[in-house]
Amino acid sequence: MTRLAALLVLWVAATLAVAASPAAAQPEITIVHTPPTDAVLGQQVYIAAILTGATAATVEWRNSSMAADAVAPMTNLSQPDAGGWVYAAYLPAQATPTQIVYAVNASDAGGSARESYFFSVSAPTDAGLTPADQGVWVLTMIASLSAVSSTIAVLYMYTGRRIGREGR
Repeated sequence: MTRLAALLVLWVAATLAVAASPAAAQPEITIVHTPPTDAVLGQQVYIAAILTGATAATVEWRNSSMAADAVAPMTNLSQPDAGGWVYAAYLPAQATPTQIVYAVNASDAGGSARESYFFSVSAPTDAGLTPADQGVWVLTMIASLSAVSSTIAVLYMYTGRRIGREGR
């Protein structure tokens, strides 16, 4: 056997070994997720991720006062998206402003993937109203004050004139 033939046999054997390996047959697990930006005190936080190549997922999370991570299961919503499936979970409502550090863990029989994220939980806006709602509130207050002053003027006309006429 010549040297070239021996190298060719080794190359073919190596190629077949790589192609037959279980790692090559497993799809790659990917996680696509954007952290929430609207988390406020007293409300659960919705976490959703698109997972490709995964059959199970969890969220490990911790706030600034916790010593250890808590684990929440993610549910497959049976909603396909971008070649994967949408998984979701709720994190519990927080009582004080804090930062949440969490990781989405996706796995299947052949392996797993993990991506870490964070977001802040803050107090609601000053009035708890959007600017549009605040404008409506101001107009409602003006209309209410106008109605009250008109009512007082009408009552004064009826009661004041009557009292004035009876006193003559």
